[in-house]
Amino acid sequence: MSAYLNALAGNPVHIVTVNDYLATRDSKEM
Repeated sequence: MSAYLNALAGNPVHIVTVNDYLATRDSKEM
């Protein structure tokens, strides 16, 4: 949630995950 809010504010955001399923799912939501 904090990454989403920072992205809305125009701040650069990097999200790192080791789980391919979660990475794919979350990238589709964003």
